[in-house]
Amino acid sequence: MAKAAIRWAARVEGLGNKQFHTLFRRVSGVFVELEIGWRNYQMKASILVLSALYCIGISIALADSSEAPSAGIIVGERLVAAKAKLIKQGWKPTRMHSNDGYEYSGVEMELATRKFFELDTCSFDSSRCILYYAKKGTCLRVDTIGEQFNDMTVTRWTRECPEAPQ
Repeated sequence: MAKAAIRWAARVEGLGNKQFHTLFRRVSGVFVELEIGWRNYQMKASILVLSALYCIGISIALADSSEAPSAGIIVGERLVAAKAKLIKQGWKPTRMHSNDGYEYSGVEMELATRKFFELDTCSFDSSRCILYYAKKGTCLRVDTIGEQFNDMTVTRWTRECPEAPQ
C-alpha cells in the first residue's frame, strides 16, 4: 500500500521510474528505521514495566514481612484491648527499665502503675508511647498515642527489638 502511495505521489510530481525507485528506497528506509525504533521502544518499555512490577512486588513482600507482622491488633484499637489480644496470642511483655534507674513521668508513670512494664518511653509533647513484646525470638514494637490511659490507642506496630541498654 505504501508503494502505491509513493508511486502516485511520484506521478503527480512528474518523477521518472528511476527517481521513483530512489524515492521509494529512501521512504522505505525511513519506515524500516521507524519500525525498528518502535520495536526497540516497545521492548524497552516492556522491560521497564516488568522491572517496576518486580520492584513493587519485592517492596510489598519486604514491607509485609518486616514492617507490619500479623499481630492480630488494629490501628485505632485501645491499648488495653490490644495488649490482651497480644498476650492471648503468646506475645510476652518485654520488661523494660527494671534495673537501669529510669524514672517514669507523666503518662509513663500511669502506665507503670497499671503494670505496663513493657513500656520503653513516652514523648512529652505528643503523648506517643513505645512498648515492646516478644514471642519465639521475634520482637514486636507497638506505638500508641493518647494523653490519658483510657484514651491510648495503637498507631502502628513493627518487628523491632528494643535497643540494648548502654
